[in-house]
Amino acid sequence: MKTLNRRSPRVVRSRQPGGAPAPRGVRGKESLEIFLRDIRDTPVLTAAQEQELSLAMQNARQELLHSLSRVPGVGQRLVVHWRKREEQDLVPELLSERHEPGRKPAEPLALRIAEIGKRVATVHAATTDAARERAIDRLARSIEAFEPLTSLLVSWVDDLLVDLEGKGSPKPRWGLRREELARRAHEADVHRKAYLDARSTFVQHNLRLVVHMAKDFKSLGLPMADLIQEGNVSLIRAVEKFDGSRGFRFSTYAAWWIQQAFHRCFQRDGRVVRLPSQVLDRHRHLRREEGRLYGQLGREPTLAELSSALGIDEEDVERAQRTREPESSLEAPVGSENANVVADLLADPEVPDPLDGLAREQDASSVAKLLRRLDSRERAVLRGRFGLGSGEEKTLQVMAQELGLSRERVRQIEKKALESLRERIGREGIECPG
Repeated sequence: MKTLNRRSPRVVRSRQPGGAPAPRGVRGKESLEIFLRDIRDTPVLTAAQEQELSLAMQNARQELLHSLSRVPGVGQRLVVHWRKREEQDLVPELLSERHEPGRKPAEPLALRIAEIGKRVATVHAATTDAARERAIDRLARSIEAFEPLTSLLVSWVDDLLVDLEGKGSPKPRWGLRREELARRAHEADVHRKAYLDARSTFVQHNLRLVVHMAKDFKSLGLPMADLIQEGNVSLIRAVEKFDGSRGFRFSTYAAWWIQQAFHRCFQRDGRVVRLPSQVLDRHRHLRREEGRLYGQLGREPTLAELSSALGIDEEDVERAQRTREPESSLEAPVGSENANVVADLLADPEVPDPLDGLAREQDASSVAKLLRRLDSRERAVLRGRFGLGSGEEKTLQVMAQELGLSRERVRQIEKKALESLRERIGREGIECPG
């Protein structure tokens, strides 16, 4: 296969004519233009090239896993990673390439990780070279069956090389003597470089796919550079998961990964207030149907027409239209002179409304006028029962004790006083307090 340019697109910092750094927005725009120019002439891989690169990555990864699986420290680190994710309420199964969301594995990965922990303990407990070698063989088979993430394998090779450069003995950390560990680390490093080279070539020749798909999502209102960056991250993951032997083209497989990256980017950065994914999907469908109906009708579609096209109620259409409105900043200027901002015009919820206070005063005055038309005992009963003046409502028992009457007599006085007030209000047309 013809190997093409594998270098990463250049990222430069432009400068203004006087030597001063250009504004950040200008630098970002120029960097994006340089990136697009660098990948413009990168050819698309053929189906045969995709299969060849995919096979090269699989072989390199398998050899890398085989080299590291015979290092007891790798098994110990895998167990530690699993337990940390459990403590942090994260999904520990994500440490395995075998994990597929929504699909239950034939054998739970938790059983495999428990088996790896037992194998590591057996290696450390071995008293003879033969027993130790048998224990390492069993540990290697368990680790290979678990299939740790490739990113973990790559990072462990770096850790191995760093420890070998030190003066101390690496055996306590990795469970092997320096000579054996150096041989394993050299083998793993060779396979790691082969894997990363094949992956880099695969990614470089598909960067144009991300840019092409990002153009269809510009209507989300996100910067093109952010979309491309998110898409490139998912492109790398799609390259790692792609299996060319199944006969599918990579673009077909990677499209889903890249689209999901764009949706996540919009959910995270597209709005100040994050919306659920189903709401964003409804916004996208609504926008598509609005454009289609506008082209057919030559005017803005009505709620009824959108409801029929989307197959949902008109209330749901109206709600979707409201939730897609952009947020307004409290610091946005108001008026042509920009003397005030939106926050200056909002009422303070902790400050009482003057109108409410005025209404309460008017109500209190009306009640006082009505009570003056009753006798002293009726006024006392109503003031006590409804907490007029004091704000504390008293029970029939308390009022009976204060007035030296029975509870039943107090109730009768209260009932008579209320009937008298209602009759006077109806007869004289007095406005009843709120």
